[in-house]
Amino acid sequence: ASCLVGSEMCIRDSFMTGQHHTPVRVLLIDGDEFMRRVIAQELLSDMRIQLQGQAGSAREARRLLALRDFDVLMLDLRLADGHGFDLIKELREQRNYCEIIVVSAIEDDDNVMRAFELGANGYLLKNAWLQSFAHAVLQVVNGGAAITPRLSRRLLARLSQHPGDSAQAKAPPRQIMPVSYTHLTLPTILLV
Repeated sequence: ASCLVGSEMCIRDSFMTGQHHTPVRVLLIDGDEFMRRVIAQELLSDMRIQLQGQAGSAREARRLLALRDFDVLMLDLRLADGHGFDLIKELREQRNYCEIIVVSAIEDDDNVMRAFELGANGYLLKNAWLQSFAHAVLQVVNGGAAITPRLSRRLLARLSQHPGDSAQAKAPPRQIMPVSYTHLTLPTILLV
């Protein structure tokens, strides 16, 4: 099915999570009230997303997490009364099935890696251009990851500096078996 969003034509596959009849439920936790309003406004403008609640502190966040059903948590790491890492840990212990996107001004690699190690599915920088919070939500609920492009590039560079450290480099090489199709008829080949 296709639709018109703003002045852009988009294609929505009915099998994807996040449709107007079953929107993705999001909780937004950010200590920066201005930024929280900006993100909330963008999420509310997309009919595929339903903003279930907002909070500006870790205490308010814990209350929302206990009371509301949601699919995605968008979370700042810096909160006046706590740290986002603690909330990620708690959430992964309670609800392993939800998606978590960190939205932060902190862009050092150690914090990014720690967020992913704790179970975040995305990391967006507040000051990044050309990113959509709504698209990030839809990406993670459909099996993807949402990472600000500048961070992606730095993480790739970091991984390329240590290519022997990956699990894939330690795995034994796979053996590819030759396949012969000489015994198949034309209709059978078309099915293969």
